[in-house]
Amino acid sequence: GSYSVVVNGGKEYETARESVQIGREGGTRSTQVTIQLRMKADASNPAFANVPPAALSNYQKATEAMKKGNSKSAVEFLNSAIAAYPNFTIALHDLGTQYMMMKDMNKAAETFETLVKLEPKDPSAHLSLGIALFNLKKFDDAEAQLREALNLNSPGPTAHYYLGLTYVSTKRYEESQKELEAAVANGGENLALAHKYLGGLYMSSKKNQQAADELEKYLKLDPKAPDADRIKGTIKDLRSKQ
Repeated sequence: GSYSVVVNGGKEYETARESVQIGREGGTRSTQVTIQLRMKADASNPAFANVPPAALSNYQKATEAMKKGNSKSAVEFLNSAIAAYPNFTIALHDLGTQYMMMKDMNKAAETFETLVKLEPKDPSAHLSLGIALFNLKKFDDAEAQLREALNLNSPGPTAHYYLGLTYVSTKRYEESQKELEAAVANGGENLALAHKYLGGLYMSSKKNQQAADELEKYLKLDPKAPDADRIKGTIKDLRSKQ
């Protein structure tokens, strides 16, 4: 069924709510839920203590627009906030994220590059820049940023996942397998494409049972995938070779 996870952010963060789907299969299951806590845009919040009033006002308007899902309006207010306070790192992160949601990867990368210069030790800044660069097919630059995110101890599966996809794109399959396995091991069990690519990588090294297992996980997570029928045939063929 569908459940909601609610996290009370206390004095400094907005209350966050995320929905999660949990199947009815028997046994114990582990499900990872990513909760993003957004700081309350309030002058009394220490995180905004040095933010000029004009910048904070525009950021507050941007926050309301983001809550309503209005990325276009949010981007306008965020740009105004940053114009009033160029070192507004929280606004820069939100601006880059909004550009990514709008599929404008060039502006997203440009924004995250600015953020990385201001916050060189922030793993999330390097991770976000790496994802934007990956989407722009700038694989060498993406690899460098994703590696730096991991060096700075970026938590969870995302950096490993995109680094694995980067290596697939550059045909560095052994390294790709290592990173995709790390993604799954670090909470990425629900990343369908990780299982699909692992299935292909295991197939190429004749690990037929492992390949079939991974492809079955892929279909379980994405049963309506465009290639579902072909993958089912591949699984059947792999099982026959065991």
